Amino acid sequence: MILYAIITLNVTFLWLPLIWLVPLWTLWRFAGLSRWWVVASLLEGVFVPLLSLYRMAYGTWPQAKTIAVAQRLRKNTWIQTQRQARESGQFERLCDDLKAAGFFEFEEDEANAQLEADILQDGARAFYRSQRVHILDPEDMAEGGLGRALLALGTAAERRGVNLRDFRQDLDGEDYTLVFNGKTYKVCSRQDLREERDTWGLAVVTLCEMVNDNLHRSCRDLLHFWGGGNDGFFAFLPPGTAEWFRVDGTRPSDWPFVPRRDLPGFGQPGVAA
Repeated sequence: MILYAIITLNVTFLWLPLIWLVPLWTLWRFAGLSRWWVVASLLEGVFVPLLSLYRMAYGTWPQAKTIAVAQRLRKNTWIQTQRQARESGQFERLCDDLKAAGFFEFEEDEANAQLEADILQDGARAFYRSQRVHILDPEDMAEGGLGRALLALGTAAERRGVNLRDFRQDLDGEDYTLVFNGKTYKVCSRQDLREERDTWGLAVVTLCEMVNDNLHRSCRDLLHFWGGGNDGFFAFLPPGTAEWFRVDGTRPSDWPFVPRRDLPGFGQPGVAA
């Protein structure tokens, strides 16, 4: 490394100017070469070796180094903001508000204790990595997997007094439908699938409708949704608490909401109906 630096500096500031300067001056003086071309050539001869030396010293190019520094600054700012919120009692007040709203009512004591401790430490961000969040595939749901999604939510729904296991699914007709608790829910039609007409969104809306239509009989919780690339995230939340999980620095597409059959966006925050 040190030897490479000595050679690079020697070549850059001693030999290159001598080797390049004489022919470049000759071309500029007697052949009408643009002076800016001469300057550009000299700068290239100087900066290319220097950039290579920088790469050797820091293991990255200047732009990547700048990005890494900016990321560290953002991380340090986030850590400082989290510390200030924790010390000001903001996270403790969030826990108290969630308890008053019934957020911890239907989950197991051990899971509640862990989530409460995490919220006291990290605030609302802790919710998104907790067991309260169910990850499902909207594409699979639209293509016949809505029954599997109901079963995946079954245990959490049963704690809230709803049995999601008793349903009948029809994939053979013109429309993709499910019959649940005496009511028929249409997911989408075969033509919708062929033309890819927001079938993922329709499947998400149908799932939330099926669950929420029956939750109101036993509790106040509602099934909420938010997107994440190809995955869909679902969680049972008491009404009015979803806004408490709108973490600073996130996009509206990352915020929990109750989907509706409103296009575009299906009721997503930040998307005009």
